[in-house]
Amino acid sequence: MAPQQQYTNPIPDGGQGAAHEQSNMAADASEPMLHHDGGCWSKKSKRCKHCITCTVCSTVISAILWPIGLFVVAPALSQHILDQTEITLPNMTQGGCETLHAYVINTAVMKIPGPMIGSSTLHAYTQEVYTTVCGEGDNQQGGWACGENATEALVGTYVMPEQSVNQGTNTKEFAVRLDLNSSDIVLNAIILPTFAYNRKARLILKAKDVSVTSMGLKMSGLHMHKELTCSRVATLPAYNLPNSACYPDDPTHKPYNTPAMYELSCVAGHQSLNTSVTLKSQTTMLSV
Repeated sequence: MAPQQQYTNPIPDGGQGAAHEQSNMAADASEPMLHHDGGCWSKKSKRCKHCITCTVCSTVISAILWPIGLFVVAPALSQHILDQTEITLPNMTQGGCETLHAYVINTAVMKIPGPMIGSSTLHAYTQEVYTTVCGEGDNQQGGWACGENATEALVGTYVMPEQSVNQGTNTKEFAVRLDLNSSDIVLNAIILPTFAYNRKARLILKAKDVSVTSMGLKMSGLHMHKELTCSRVATLPAYNLPNSACYPDDPTHKPYNTPAMYELSCVAGHQSLNTSVTLKSQTTMLSV
């Protein structure tokens, strides 16, 4: 910018000279500024302009895609992984209480597919356990005898404890209190078919609100539906069941001695219920 002129008489007679000089100064001062503003972008190379444009576009796209990935893609991927996970129970040993509860010891094997980075936390959730039956009262039978008339019946529910899981095979051992819907369903649809009639029993695991945390992100509202086919393994001796299973509200109660423990093994899938084999016992007693 040109150096400012010094005026000895800023307001001469008539005022015309001052107005003319002020007008010239304003024009001279504004020209370089306009040239500077226009030249800043014009002097940049095409590559530079392209890089700036790409950076702005990438920022905008990232701002749009991040919520989509967080609230849409991640839960959908988690649900897909849960759907594709295979669950088996090589050992499911149960003992009935005199109350409407049962003590169940599980060895669960979960085969989790990818993609999955690092360890994830499968939070505690309510596991619903179903089997198949037909008939009512004394005429009720397990699904093996029902054919197309078999219907699902709720055995009971338990709280699945929190687990840390990884991609691949995960083996977990845990004991739970099964809150029964009906002890008759357990007897007629699971125990008698497998141990008295040498058949198999259907076991259906359902959950309505499963939550998983992976890489610090918690996905909730997931659901699960897994079908298994169970065979008898062994009838085990009488056993004192823990009060936490049979008397959850009375920890000082005398422990209930169940007459027998029944060990089963359940494989993944909807298989025939009309044949069964006797497998080797694998039971190890755990605390609920």
